[in-house]
Amino acid sequence: MEMKFEKYTGIGNDFIITDYDVTVKDVIKLCNRRFGIGADGLIKLTQKDNLYYMTFFNSDGSYAPMCGNGIRCYTHYLYNNNLIKGNSIDIDTKSGIKHIEYKVENEEFKVRVNMGVSTKDSFNNEIKILDRTFSYSYTYTGTDHIVIFVDKNELNEEFVIKYGSLIQKEKDANVNFVNIKSRDNIDVITYERGAGLTLACGTGACASAYISNYYNYTDNNVKVNLLGGNLDIELSDSIYMTGKSEYLFKGSVML
Repeated sequence: MEMKFEKYTGIGNDFIITDYDVTVKDVIKLCNRRFGIGADGLIKLTQKDNLYYMTFFNSDGSYAPMCGNGIRCYTHYLYNNNLIKGNSIDIDTKSGIKHIEYKVENEEFKVRVNMGVSTKDSFNNEIKILDRTFSYSYTYTGTDHIVIFVDKNELNEEFVIKYGSLIQKEKDANVNFVNIKSRDNIDVITYERGAGLTLACGTGACASAYISNYYNYTDNNVKVNLLGGNLDIELSDSIYMTGKSEYLFKGSVML
């Protein structure tokens, strides 16, 4: 059977979006970068109670309640396919309804998402991995996140893969390594549950900004620099994430 799809990226975090009723086996095949289309995840177009619903799968076929970069790309997909009008929309997810504002600015599709408030917070924990003992905090910003502060010279892909993969496995959560650059600027690399090292993680950027602010390392508005680009995070009555989405291409595959 032929499956039509479109592919989008949110600062390097890339997604296949389709209305096809995919299986877990399909997701794993399609997201494979050597034998499929290649992506960090797949989003299925769904509706629930008269709202568009984001059904999100990681590249390993596991189901995730929410994806920050993914919901921006999903909004872009709905816009490009004339499924939404105006400049705002509510999209339902497993972690709740998210209010979204969008606009085309300088030929870029910009999206601001009300991500909700953090929950399940836990601070000043410790975990021993290999030769290191890390102090970490935990929060839920649509999905589970651990935040660990590191020195600038430690924040690199090799370090994150070495330690992040083991922490992720032990704690069953996404792991964000953070370096504070200034009161309004932080660098973050995330090892994601179900996807591994990715170029960007929207919920991880929110978690990192929130925890950094909790410790008074940063102000309420902060630019989060990720491997694939940056996101603007605002902390007030809720957590707001602003960033762009890019349409890459569309096509069809036989399943």
